[in-house]
Amino acid sequence: MVSPDEQESPQSANQSILIFAIEPHEQKLVKDTLCCHEDWFVRFVTTEKQALQEIGKEMPSLFLVDMQDLVKHGIDLVDTLRRKHPLVPVVLLTRRDDEPIYQALRHGAVNYVPWKSAETELVEVVESVLLASEVRKCRNRLLSYVVQQDHVFMLGNDTSLIPALITLFQETLLGIGICDQAESVRVNMAMEEALLNAIYHGNLEVSSKLRNDPELGDEPYRTQIEQRRRLSPYKERKVTVRAHFTAQEAKIIVTDQGPGFDPHSLPDPTDPEHIELASGRGLLLIRTFMDVVSHNASGNEITMIKKRQSKSTLP
Repeated sequence: MVSPDEQESPQSANQSILIFAIEPHEQKLVKDTLCCHEDWFVRFVTTEKQALQEIGKEMPSLFLVDMQDLVKHGIDLVDTLRRKHPLVPVVLLTRRDDEPIYQALRHGAVNYVPWKSAETELVEVVESVLLASEVRKCRNRLLSYVVQQDHVFMLGNDTSLIPALITLFQETLLGIGICDQAESVRVNMAMEEALLNAIYHGNLEVSSKLRNDPELGDEPYRTQIEQRRRLSPYKERKVTVRAHFTAQEAKIIVTDQGPGFDPHSLPDPTDPEHIELASGRGLLLIRTFMDVVSHNASGNEITMIKKRQSKSTLP
């Protein structure tokens, strides 16, 4: 593994732009348009397989894709790149309004340029995307130098903030090197379950057993949640989230203001009798994905620890 000090500074490195375009005249148009930057190295591919091979051999700074060729070869290419190479931004070159541009953007593309405007707009868009990408890479490099990082949040019962909070923690987990991309998703799931439990079962005091009736489904559970969001004392309660990150571990402590429960009364989520119940899924995910899990005596606080993965467990 290359240390941060051994990595080349992004500002000093040439930037490689990989282009997926089949027609020779279009390849020439793009190359001529982008040649104004001497530090941009342009290379072309004409198939999805070739694109993935080239990216595997040398990670480009940006992937520029002819939307028409993308549709012919499968729009899943954008999704594949987003999952396998999340640091490579994808920009589309489009022809018609009926091309599935929105779908490609949803799958991971970051911007698009109409072919008819390529000569006037392409350079500006590429510059903008490359700058944003470099800022993100520099942030990741900066995080690799973190010795310790602490956060304290006091949240209301607004679940819409949970994805943003988890994304913040995920960036730190990846930057510090506690775990890899795949394992960070598992940690995210554990953190989400702990936060939802604190809001729904802790602050709002809604029993997870309401979800176990196969005939009624989630309706009674969801109804009571919405009712208690508007009622006192439930609506005034807060969830405190404390996060402590070091190079060796991440510790997340979630505390609600509900009455708590007896932690010893928790059923074993791995018991076949409980594993299919919706009420036990959250606890099973938390205990499976985190290395250490504990509750305080009053049951209104959970502590989760994720230890740094050893090199032998990384891909």
